[in-house]
Parts: sequence; structure tokens; C-alpha cells
Amino acid sequence: MPLISPELERELAPLCALEPRVAVVLGSGHGGFIDRLQIQERLEYAQLPEFNAADDVPGHAGELIVGMLDGVRVAAFSGRFHYYQGLQGPQVVLPVLAAHAMGIERLVLTCACGVVNLEWEAGDIVFISDQVNLQGRNPLIELQRLEPQRERFVDMSRAYSLDPAAELIEAGRAAGVRVHVGTVAALLGPSYETPAEIRMIRTMGVDAVTMSTVPEALVAQWLGMRLVALGLVANKAASDRGPGLSHAMVLDSVRRSAPAMHDVLSKAIQLLSQ
Repeated sequence: MPLISPELERELAPLCALEPRVAVVLGSGHGGFIDRLQIQERLEYAQLPEFNAADDVPGHAGELIVGMLDGVRVAAFSGRFHYYQGLQGPQVVLPVLAAHAMGIERLVLTCACGVVNLEWEAGDIVFISDQVNLQGRNPLIELQRLEPQRERFVDMSRAYSLDPAAELIEAGRAAGVRVHVGTVAALLGPSYETPAEIRMIRTMGVDAVTMSTVPEALVAQWLGMRLVALGLVANKAASDRGPGLSHAMVLDSVRRSAPAMHDVLSKAIQLLSQ
């Protein structure tokens, strides 16, 4: 069985004809990156079978754009899906499945995250080098039933590309932002982590937390895609004495730091396309 429906394949066919080289999944508040593209095709998620299955999440535009970025044709998924929306694994990773169906072998994931590392600050960027899955779910369990001929036991020791780390750190310096290399843990959400949970996660060697990215990374590795992932630190994770958290606060923080993040993201796309 195919990983996406024939109906979705038909809708994606005109975009496939453009032969995008890199796909990017834009997380919370990163939709403004689209303004950097010379847009060639634009589809609302509502027009795409299966993409309209979830309620909208603020900060996710819900559209698929193909356009040029400094000579590289990019397929940008502006908005992603989450387990906390009541979705199953194949739905959560639908942008990755669609990118793979379009023949794209290079993927950039972005997300907003809460910082756990005590030396990092809001506004910093994390170049993700490793992950901890604390969601209690793995989309591969469902997807491997659709393509049982693929390898079942997936090696995750080299899931994230480290090749462009030095170049992205330099790109961040040029944009006036710190870029760190670190580990991200994914939790299920939609509730934010408690102070006790953050203390526990910190002992694991985790630097930041998110509610996304990890399921997509699992599937990208299974499909043999080359992956780079960037997280924008939107807030300090919960502490006993810190201020409360809200999605509106996260989006506001991301938007203020977005120009520098998008400079680094543009550099990542250029490096991955080579």
C-alpha cells in the first residue's frame, strides 16, 4: 500500500513536476519564511486530501508552497500536525510523507522549543543533533504496516546531519544570534511540562523540549531522507519561580526572533541542497 492516498498523489502531481530539491516543515510562528521565496505554486491544506483532517493551530498557516530560494527550489509546508490534535501517526507526519512522495530526499524541520539547558536563552537557536522521544508513540508502528518491505528496525544513531553545524553557527553569528548544537526531547502536549518534569528531563542531558519534530525525524530516517532540524528557543521551560507559559507568548517570542532564525534556515537549505 502507498504511504499517501492516490487522491493526494494526484493533487501533488503539478508540484512534483517542478522538482523541488529540499522540503522544509515550518513550525509555530515560522510562516513568515514564505516571504523569502519566489513563489511558483501555492496550495491551501484545505485543498489537499488528508491535510484538512486537523483543526487549525494558531501560528500554522496551513499551506504548501513551492518556490525558489537563492537558486534552490523549495517545497515549504507552512504548518504541521501534532499528536495532541487527536491524530494518528501517519497524519502527524503527513508533510514528510508528502515530501517523500514528491521525490524529495532532503528535509529541514523547524520548531519552537522551550529551553532546558541553563546556559541557553530565549532567542537562541538549537541545531538538533539528537533526540529523546518522550511521547510514548512512534509513527513507524502504523506506517510499517503500509510498507512492510522496508526495514523494520531503524538505526537512529545518525538521524540528524552534523555536516553543516559549523556553517550554521557562523550564519547565526552573522545574524546576531547564538546557534547551539544540542538534544531535543519531544513530549506529547498540549500541556506544557511541569517544573518536576523539567528537572527530570534535564538529568537526561536534554537541552530543549518541543511537542513536534521527533515523529517526523523518525519517519525521515526510515525513508532514507537527509535531515537537518532547527529549533528556535521561544521560552524558558517551566520552573518553580518562573512566569507561566502560553501559546500566545511562544508565538510572540518566535516572531521577534524570526528574522535571524530565517537567515540560519536559508543557510541550512543552501547547504543541504549541495
